[in-house]
Amino acid sequence: MKVLVLREPEIRGLIGPGGALKAVRDAFVRLARGEATLPGVINLDIPSAQGEVHVKGAWLHGTPFFSIRRTMASRSFAKRASWAGTARAAGAAPASRKTTRMAVRST
Repeated sequence: MKVLVLREPEIRGLIGPGGALKAVRDAFVRLARGEATLPGVINLDIPSAQGEVHVKGAWLHGTPFFSIRRTMASRSFAKRASWAGTARAAGAAPASRKTTRMAVRST
């Protein structure tokens, strides 16, 4: 099995605003019909850094794609060098909020 990971800038290069609006509308219609799987949000609190991480995902039944969104938030990214270093190592900038969106296709 091959997995293709597309990050937000790549996705934006593949679809314009009109196409994105249609895709979102169609996804909500399919969700209302029960044709989508949205697991519960994964929430990871990190009290020592006054931060949290949220992971959300979705899959439209019958498609070879699923999506994942990760958001990191902390009130003390800038204050805690060790946490900011960990965040940079994980690909996040030491800012108050960082979001990564990915669409994944397995073949």
